[in-house]
Amino acid sequence: MFVSTPAHLELAKQVLRYLRGVKGDMIRWCARDVSSTHAVGEIYGYADASFADNSTNRKSTLAYFLFVNNAIFSWRSCLGSIVATSTTEAELQVFAICAAEILYARKLCMELGFTELHATTIYEDNTGCILLAQHMHLRNRFKHIALRFCF
Repeated sequence: MFVSTPAHLELAKQVLRYLRGVKGDMIRWCARDVSSTHAVGEIYGYADASFADNSTNRKSTLAYFLFVNNAIFSWRSCLGSIVATSTTEAELQVFAICAAEILYARKLCMELGFTELHATTIYEDNTGCILLAQHMHLRNRFKHIALRFCF
């Protein structure tokens, strides 16, 4: 059972005052005004991680977004399943999760008759992660990453 208090009434009044103030404002977005460097029907994605930002268990927050025709069709934001030991490891973790989702999306597109002819681009901002993903130079300090993410 919910019991309202005077504080709830004040918050409701504050929301109504805000809405009255922005009543004439408009949000406008037109897809024709957006230019895309990607071909029509091409899948591309963005992946990013925030290293050890959860203060209770030191896990990283991971997020990826997949787009086609400038529209997002798949996304995920979650805590990492393991505690990363570096920003590169956290970024590589989300990169691997994003790549798995792209494989699923490409298979779905193929079943629907939309064949992807080119490689799918994943935009990543961590240089170490990009180098590891390109060259798989996983020795010395990065042996544990090879065991966890390379499949």
